[in-house]
Amino acid sequence: MPDTKPQIYAALLKAQQAMGPVKKEARGNYGKYATLDTVLETIDKPLHDNDLTYVQLVNVNEFGPNLITKLIYAPTGEAIESVYPIVSKDPNDPQKIGASITYARRYSLMALLGLAPEDDDGTAASTPATPAPQRPTSTPAATPAREVNTQTGEITNDPLCPDCGGQMWDNREGKRNPKAPDYKCKDKTCAGAVWPPKDQVDGRPREDDNARSLTTEEEVNQYFGGASDEPPYQDSDR
Repeated sequence: MPDTKPQIYAALLKAQQAMGPVKKEARGNYGKYATLDTVLETIDKPLHDNDLTYVQLVNVNEFGPNLITKLIYAPTGEAIESVYPIVSKDPNDPQKIGASITYARRYSLMALLGLAPEDDDGTAASTPATPAPQRPTSTPAATPAREVNTQTGEITNDPLCPDCGGQMWDNREGKRNPKAPDYKCKDKTCAGAVWPPKDQVDGRPREDDNARSLTTEEEVNQYFGGASDEPPYQDSDR
C-alpha cells in the first residue's frame, strides 16, 4: 500500500533537526525531570516553522481514561496519532487526575517526536561521583587454632583423635614411660593416639629438621629400642 503521508514525515524530519535538548530543570522526589513547560518550549517553534502543530485530547472508554495526541501537518491535514493511558492513584481526586494528565502529555509528546530529556549540567552528568572516604578498619587479633570435636561439636585446645575425631586423654603428665603417647583416645574401642615428637622422648636430640610425631607403637619401639633403659612401650604404660 503506498505511503499517503510523505509531506508530514518530511516536515517532521526538518522540525526534529531544529529541536534542541529537553533539559531536566525541575527536581522531584525521584531526581531531576523535564517539566511540560520545558518540553513545549523546546518543540513549539521548530514544529510551527515547519507547518506542524499538535492537539492532545482526553478520551474515556471501557478501559478507563487515556490521552490522544495528534501531530498535524497544517497544509494537508495529515496527522500522526498516539494513545497513552492515564493512570491515577485516586481517580476521584481531581488534583491527582490533573497531575496524571500532565505527566501523560509530557511523555506522549516526547515519545511521538523522538525526544529524550537530559541533564542541564552535562559536566555533572559525565563526571563520576567521588567515592566517599572509607573508614579505617582494625584487624582483629589472631586467636590460637582450636580443634572441633566432630562428634559433639565441642571446641577444645587439645588435639582430637586422628582416627575417630573424638576427644583424647592427656597423658603428658605422670606417664611412667616417656615413650608412651602424649594423648590417647578416650574411646576404648579406638586405638587412636598422638605420640611424642622424636626430640622430646627420653631427652634424645632430633636427627633432622623434619622431626615429626611417631604414629605407631612399633615405630616408637623401633626408633628408640636399645637406646634407653626403659622397656618397650605397651598400652598399659599410659
